[in-house]
Amino acid sequence: NILVAFGPHVGISASGEVGKCLREGQTEESTACGAVVGAYNACMCDTPAKDSKDTYDMQMDFCKRQIAPHAETISKTENPM
Repeated sequence: NILVAFGPHVGISASGEVGKCLREGQTEESTACGAVVGAYNACMCDTPAKDSKDTYDMQMDFCKRQIAPHAETISKTENPM
């Protein structure tokens, strides 16, 4: 038997803000998923992803490569992150 579980890896606050959530025991919202929010912010600062052979953070650089072509469009939405 195989169980395949899939779901989005991003939090949404009670007010509908994408990329933020209030965790149990905390008093303020924090980023979720931090890697995606960090990659988006890096793309907005023109920090390019490194080639996979030259990186120490493969997750971050993968996220940057996926987000970079869409970062400008995302930034123009009502709630970019």
